Amino acid sequence: MQNEGYEITIHIGPAWYTSVWFIIVVVTIFAGLIMLAFNHRIKRIKRKENEKRKILQEAADMEMTALQSQMNPHFIFNAINSIQSYILNNDIDQALHYLTLFSRLIRKTLENATKELIPLIEELEYIRFYLEIEKMRFDDLFNYELIISPEASFETTLIPPMIIQPFIENAIKHGIMNKGENGLLKIEFSTPEERVLKCIIEDNGVGRVKSAEIEERTRRSHTSKGMNLVKSRLKSLNLKYKTDKFRLHIFDLADETGLATGTRVEVELLFIG
Repeated sequence: MQNEGYEITIHIGPAWYTSVWFIIVVVTIFAGLIMLAFNHRIKRIKRKENEKRKILQEAADMEMTALQSQMNPHFIFNAINSIQSYILNNDIDQALHYLTLFSRLIRKTLENATKELIPLIEELEYIRFYLEIEKMRFDDLFNYELIISPEASFETTLIPPMIIQPFIENAIKHGIMNKGENGLLKIEFSTPEERVLKCIIEDNGVGRVKSAEIEERTRRSHTSKGMNLVKSRLKSLNLKYKTDKFRLHIFDLADETGLATGTRVEVELLFIG
């Protein structure tokens, strides 16, 4: 008897890990892991940037505080020098008037030294006190014009204090005083662009080159500490507020023949408030 054979058909399907659903699951999980890693990386970068920004701002704050604390004795010393000879050599009425201006200047100096920002009107008042003191001390050797654009709001415009005064001091002592007569100092505040206050300090003195020659010849040459401090403060303010709107430009003025006719300083300050 002959044995009959059996035919068995075995169908082998594709491996489970090659199925569409598995591939979709794997791709989804992989994409999710990539997104998690990416988000974690972004968060780390942002955290480091925030920490860096915080450190830079704290450094700028500390530098600003240090600079302002250095400016206090600078201003007081110059104010005392400004009144000393006048008190000793002039009449009592004028001396008392001078002392009144001086006391107001000192009070404003001490009040503003601890403030990062003050209204424009307070800075203008401070400048007027200083100009009147210097004008009296030098026996009206110069006159001044204070020009203020109507667009500048006295009350709401906030600026860093004691930025302008060192340039006024420099114009008087190195430009106008070396000229010796008919001095004129123009100080103009305007708003050339949105949220920017521009101050122009212009004198009709002998100019920076001639002034340096005179002071070297008379051995009166010195570096203006106040101006150097202001330059450092402007750099710190740009860093603190992440801007380039705190600017300083100095120009030598001359007539058509090239003869020096004075100096022009332009200071630009960003409105903070």
